[in-house]
Amino acid sequence: MKFIISIICLFLFFYSQSISQNQDSIKIYYLDNVNVYANKIGLSGSEFPVEKDNLGAVLELGGFSIIRKGVFLAQDVYADGLKKGDIPIVVDGERYHNACPMRMDAPISRINPLEIESIELSKSSTNLQSGLGGLIFINRSTPHNDFNFKGSVTQFAGNLQGTDLTLLAEKFSNRFSFRYAEGTPYKNGDGKSYTDLYQYKDNAKFVFGETSFNGIASNWKYAASFMYSGDISFPYLQMDERKSKVYNASVSYNDYKLYLNYTDHLMDNGLRVSNMSMETNAKNFTLGLTSDFFEVFYRYWDADNKIVPANPMMLTINNNLLPKINLYSGRVQHKFDLAGFNISAKAGISYYHVGNENALDFISSVHAETQNNIIFPTAGLSISNAMLFADKYALSGMIDVAAEAPEAEMLFVNVKKMMNVPWWVGNPALNQPLRTTLRTSLSSEIFSFELFGSYIFNYPYIDKKTIGMQKYQTYSNIDALIAGVSFNFTYSIIDLNASYTYGNNETKNAPLIEIIPLQIITSFSTPALFNIKFHLKHTYQNAQDRVDESLFETASRTWNRIDAGLSGRFNQIIIAVDFENIMNINYAKHLSYVRDPFASKYKVYEPGFNMKINIRYYSL
Repeated sequence: MKFIISIICLFLFFYSQSISQNQDSIKIYYLDNVNVYANKIGLSGSEFPVEKDNLGAVLELGGFSIIRKGVFLAQDVYADGLKKGDIPIVVDGERYHNACPMRMDAPISRINPLEIESIELSKSSTNLQSGLGGLIFINRSTPHNDFNFKGSVTQFAGNLQGTDLTLLAEKFSNRFSFRYAEGTPYKNGDGKSYTDLYQYKDNAKFVFGETSFNGIASNWKYAASFMYSGDISFPYLQMDERKSKVYNASVSYNDYKLYLNYTDHLMDNGLRVSNMSMETNAKNFTLGLTSDFFEVFYRYWDADNKIVPANPMMLTINNNLLPKINLYSGRVQHKFDLAGFNISAKAGISYYHVGNENALDFISSVHAETQNNIIFPTAGLSISNAMLFADKYALSGMIDVAAEAPEAEMLFVNVKKMMNVPWWVGNPALNQPLRTTLRTSLSSEIFSFELFGSYIFNYPYIDKKTIGMQKYQTYSNIDALIAGVSFNFTYSIIDLNASYTYGNNETKNAPLIEIIPLQIITSFSTPALFNIKFHLKHTYQNAQDRVDESLFETASRTWNRIDAGLSGRFNQIIIAVDFENIMNINYAKHLSYVRDPFASKYKVYEPGFNMKINIRYYSL
């Protein structure tokens, strides 16, 4: 109670300091009231200006969603039934490939929130760097020539304890930024901690740090950054991120950009109560050159896994989990108008080479077609048209066709495990997936309604095999049907966003795995009153009964969540207080459970009631 009173007093103090002064003309965008630029209306993309540190609020709209894995740094992205590697996250044209085969080092955390100018969400496969499911492009703002300082601190209280501090200073078109976050894993709505729910020894403190430098000189741009994270808990899996270091550097001339990044990632089960020891040390290096019309990049990926039984009489298992994979890829893109139609086309090639050929002996025992070198052509074509009528409605349609290479781990991963647990093995004989999509939308200034249908030929899918007495989990190609609808309505103080996706495994005529059910997000935000805005948000997610029981997917139940908050601007200071999960309900999202050999078999619950206060300062 004292904490709440202190927050109210803080609001009143800043209000008293600013009430007699002129209103600041700087426009602030709140994520609960997303503004969509008119030039992105309809079709496949929307652009979201961002200034708040909670990127998850942006990525829960228009068919996009977040896959809960653990603490707030650990989420992955989902859109229209596709997920993870199907939807690359690109920062200013730079790819950040995962070093962790389980995507613990999700690339959504690879940028300081204070540097973000906007986020573009695209479901088209024909953007230059798109994957099979589209692209998320994060744009940095341009460093100021005049001195500018930004600072933001977020304090969490309640079922989530933590602090997130970000600082940014810039002058002469050069910028330095810093971020540090720490905390402990949250408790769910029943007040249970990770030790109660997921067999952790204790609720280990996590840390995350980042520093970056970037600037502009005439036609040149340059940047460098370093990130560190430690003890990030992943109840989604059987191991946790114990240490991860990411190095990045880039230089640009006009539209041409050369960049590199290197990730050193260590995960193990040392935070858990377990009768064996598991450890994976993974490294990823990416070197890329990109412009507006072409991209080439090289990726090196290697990961070693060790499983040590508690019984010293049993042998230690050593796996070259990702056997020194080399990926060489290049593509070009061209956009043009033809008779009123917007046409976008891309073409390229992806070439895989395995450096450790000894690992292929294990893979070939399951898939005889194993080979050391694989080439996949990549291509994409979209044709779209939009028409205005009655001066306020836009009707648009798009045909989107794309072929992409399967993910590297689906081709070459190999893990021997202990006891009766299935061994995990890739399938180098996978055919590349081909996605065909029809999408149409009707929109105006206050609403948008979108329908889509996708048929994916040769979609890589989890499969099971038994050879002799040994069970394997591997991958095979299926045909998949995914269809959906999304609706957005924004008027006055109300913003409503609803989406539904249907997925079916056409090969087996069974539900497709990991399909989010109907979700409706309704927000109410008042106009500023004495410089203060109030907002109320309700999130509804329906039960999901269409699950793939052959892969041990379980149904999820319906849940409702209510959040509220207030924010105010006082001269150059913004204060926001959010009350999350006010009803303290205990629930888990449907996208909170994974089926793979390192799965924990637990659903990951969401945090219970939590209060968050954010204070930001802008000198410009």
